[in-house]
Parts: sequence; structure tokens; C-alpha cells
Amino acid sequence: MDAFNWIKYQFNTGTILVRLVIINVAVFLLFQVFFLLSFLSGFGNVVNDVVLNWFALPADTSQLLWKPWTLFTYMFLHIGFMHILFNMLWLWWMSKIFLLYFDERQLLWTYILGGLSGGLLYILAFNLLPAFQPMASYSVALGASAAVIAIMVTVAVAKPDFIVSLLFVGPVQLRWIAIGSLVLDLIGIPHNNAGGHIAHLGGALFGLYYGLQLKKHHDSLQPIYHIWKPFALCLQKKQRLSKYIIMSISTIKLLMIGNIMPTKCDNNNI
Repeated sequence: MDAFNWIKYQFNTGTILVRLVIINVAVFLLFQVFFLLSFLSGFGNVVNDVVLNWFALPADTSQLLWKPWTLFTYMFLHIGFMHILFNMLWLWWMSKIFLLYFDERQLLWTYILGGLSGGLLYILAFNLLPAFQPMASYSVALGASAAVIAIMVTVAVAKPDFIVSLLFVGPVQLRWIAIGSLVLDLIGIPHNNAGGHIAHLGGALFGLYYGLQLKKHHDSLQPIYHIWKPFALCLQKKQRLSKYIIMSISTIKLLMIGNIMPTKCDNNNI
């Protein structure tokens, strides 16, 4: 099995967590190829600018009005290698803890809604706070950090006593890891990557809300599950149909090869 088919198999049979990681990494690699081709073709950062323009989340509401999809695409977009590496490691570790207590559907929607919450707080902050208003016209946000923070805070609030063994530190309750991360985001706002830190806090706000709901054994996302269910069933049917089509094409190819090969052998023998 080659690498592409192995990844395809993992995506089709893996958990939501595996699929989220594959999507993030695939998007990163795809755009890196575009960046390389752009550089080698002499276009410089043109592709980079196009990607940021069409897929990163703009703080400017007039731009967002024409590109509403960026509220979703930004949370799957990474530019730097270290950026995606740490986000995916953090996503994997926190999601593994999350899935010990909750299901994959809850993980998926925590990721999506946490990312949306982070993006919305980022937009509000850059349009309402005087310190950021001058930057709103050209500032963009990208990365899965807000979604990952939402997952971490959700499980930290719902299961605060969960013990995590940290290298060089030892056992630490998950609540303190979450609190420490948020404190770092707060004190980091005036220094660098203010938009990223604010988006993290937005994801944390959703995680706080959802974690409190789950702690009460109440899943407040049930209405969203019911609304999404018909679309999910439609996607499943399309996946099954595509599998049947692929199997049919493969079968036809095998039959054609079976019919052609004897003729070729006869010709060779002659």
C-alpha cells in the first residue's frame, strides 16, 4: 500500500481526530507546494498573498462580508511548519483526553464552534478596541489554535482533576494546564501576535461554556446535531456511492485486463 492509499484508508476508517489532523496537514502541504511553485516561477509571494486573502480570516468586516467562508477555512490554514506542528501535537494530546469522556461528534463540534468563537472574538476586538482598530484593515487570523484551546478548556472544565504527566514537571491537574495557557495568552496580548492570543481566548470562552454544560451532564449542542444529521446522512450516501463507483471501475478494469492479456500473450508467442 503506497503512502497516498494509506492516508486515504486512514481518513476513511479513522476517527474524527485522525480526519481533523489529516485535513490540517493536507491543506498545509497543498499550499506549501503552491508557495514553492510560485517562488520557482518568479512570482515571489503572490500565491502566499492570494491564500491569505481568500482563506485567512480578515478582521475587516467589509472584507468578511464578501468572504464569509473564511470563518471556517482559517481554522484549517497554517503557514509555518512549527505553527502546524505544535497545533497538531496539542490537538492530538487534548483530543485524546477529550475522547476518554466524550464522543467524536462532540469533539468535531467543539473544534468547529471553538474556532468560530475564536474568530468572532478576534473580529470584535480588532473593530471595537482602540489599540487594534488601526490594524483591522489589513490584519488576518489563521490556524487551529482557537479550536484546540476550546477542546482543552472544555475537558479541563468538565474533568478538572484529570492528571497529566508533564516532562520535567511531573503530574499536574488538567485545570492548571488550561489556566496557565490562558494566563500566557492574556499577558501576551500587548507583546506579539495579539490577534492569535485573542482568538485563543475566544475559543476558551466557548470551551468554558460547553465544559460547564457537560459537567452537568447536559449536551447543549443537541439542536445542532439534529440540524446537521440530514447533511451528514447525505454525505455518507455520497461516500458509499463513490466507493461503489470506484469498485465498479476497478472491476471493469480487471475484466478488460483479463480479456486483453491472453491476446497479448498470443501475439508474443507468434
